Amino acid sequence: MRCSCRPILALLILASVLAGCNLSTQESAPDPQTATVPTATPVPVAVFPDIDTFLIDLMALYDIPGAGIALVQNGEVLYTQGYGVCSTATAAPVTPDTQFAIGSVTKSFTALEMLRLVDQGRVALDAPVITYWPDFTLSDPTAAQQVTVRHLLAQTSGLSGAGDGAWYSGQITTLRQAVDYAATLPLADAPGRSHIYDNYNYAIAGYLIEQVTGQTWPDVMRDQILAPLGISAATFDIQAVQQTPDYALPHSLDIRAGMQPAPFVSLAGIASAGAINASARDMAQYVRFQLGNGQPLIASALLDEMHTRQAAYGPMPPVGPTGFQTNGYALGWFTAGFNGLTVLWHNGSIDGFYAMVMFIPSENVGVAVLSNAGLGTGSLFTLAASL
Repeated sequence: MRCSCRPILALLILASVLAGCNLSTQESAPDPQTATVPTATPVPVAVFPDIDTFLIDLMALYDIPGAGIALVQNGEVLYTQGYGVCSTATAAPVTPDTQFAIGSVTKSFTALEMLRLVDQGRVALDAPVITYWPDFTLSDPTAAQQVTVRHLLAQTSGLSGAGDGAWYSGQITTLRQAVDYAATLPLADAPGRSHIYDNYNYAIAGYLIEQVTGQTWPDVMRDQILAPLGISAATFDIQAVQQTPDYALPHSLDIRAGMQPAPFVSLAGIASAGAINASARDMAQYVRFQLGNGQPLIASALLDEMHTRQAAYGPMPPVGPTGFQTNGYALGWFTAGFNGLTVLWHNGSIDGFYAMVMFIPSENVGVAVLSNAGLGTGSLFTLAASL
């Protein structure tokens, strides 16, 4: 382990925090003085004392109950650590094996499985979805004939980004229901012309995987993606995660009492867009894979394709003092510039949880940060709102 990696890792964590905040400004951050400071778990002999101090201080300042972190460089897992508590009601400590909801980071797992099918010759990225699923349709039947697998993964299908209320409210509880509902939504543009982030693109992709493989999306993820990467404890729904011995509860802000446990929100209706629960140790293995050569899952060229920008964004202001600047979307990952380097990242946000995964392939370094406090509730990830 080289000492020179530490500034990059610390900046990655800071960029993760700042980028996460900048993505959502729908809710305002509470006054940190009104928050109850959680008790941080004891930190072992400090391997990365600056990072430990940075995270613990920010958790206290922004009332984050618990967090997990994974640091990876040069094919090695440098550090996994848990901080704070799984629940402010029980004070059970977060460990490297504590499961958190990772939300939309799930999309990259679904994209990876699709690329595995491409590698096997069972799917082609630029083939129309109807090639493998003849009954696929959208509100514009002509457009449905044109939507390709790549359009789904690159979020360029033409879907408008509307309709999340249906799965969030529990009206939609299966991928089949999600694709049926998506077929009723108006399109914002012709396939391939515009990048519009839409959870239903990945619900459709998940259902397509089921059609091609004959397995459920969770079973495919478990057998074909997670198991080969050595990830055995991850779960796919809120019932399963609550049966595990080590999981974090979501939290929301009570103005008088501080951060308190909150109800889980089910993502079953769009599972392939956001339902995975995983630990810092799990995410370390996943980041390690993303920084590798595609083995044991896909060819190196396909991993490169996954990381290649498919849709470019217009000029965006840098985030805070880091110079971090998102510039497009690849296949399940956002792309960004950071101090002259190309960064791949994705966040995940669902009520009471927030996750960020970020890595720099050229430097072979990456980080995952998980927390059980959502955006806009005094969390670590609202730091940029005060800059």
